[in-house]
Amino acid sequence: MKKKDSSRVTPLQLQRVLDKLLASMIDEWYDNVCGYYTTEEHRSSVDEEPELKRFHDEKGHRIKFAKETLQCTYGLRVLKDEDHNRIEISVNNKVEDLDYAEFCVKLGGHYTGEAAKSTKARDAKSMPAFSEIFQLESELSQAFSVERSEGKADVVRLSFLVDASEIAPLLDDSARLKAAIEEHCLSPMRRIYADLYRRTARG
Repeated sequence: MKKKDSSRVTPLQLQRVLDKLLASMIDEWYDNVCGYYTTEEHRSSVDEEPELKRFHDEKGHRIKFAKETLQCTYGLRVLKDEDHNRIEISVNNKVEDLDYAEFCVKLGGHYTGEAAKSTKARDAKSMPAFSEIFQLESELSQAFSVERSEGKADVVRLSFLVDASEIAPLLDDSARLKAAIEEHCLSPMRRIYADLYRRTARG
């Protein structure tokens, strides 16, 4: 595949490409799991509360689970930061006493391992590793945050700086780019949150 010239892709153009891609990821996620939940389109009466919803608005793209065994919302959003773009992964947590410090430590452990893979990839002169395309701050605590609001769910966020030159070869291959975001940015957050959620909910 011919490498796209990143100098021809402006930050605003990249933001639009990524935003469209994140929206399609939420739609695909919704379509893949909607058969297991009551949705607004498929419920026995208007009074029945949907167990699954999706949103596309100024807050980004989100999928909300509201079933007895799962009460949370995952979000994907692209943020334009001066001349750069960031991808933000979030989860709205309603479980009390979730250990956010442990959450951060587990994420750090995962991405430390990914950084080692990046070094091997550079040495092998292969395609850039995902950690080179979607970059975290050197101190994970600067990329990881928890927003607490009285009477509302906590919002846990993890943001990645998008390297425009490294992502350029993937811009013409949406399936491959979505897989990269899923594997490197979203899946670790989902997996670690799910583990902590189950453990905390069990008490």
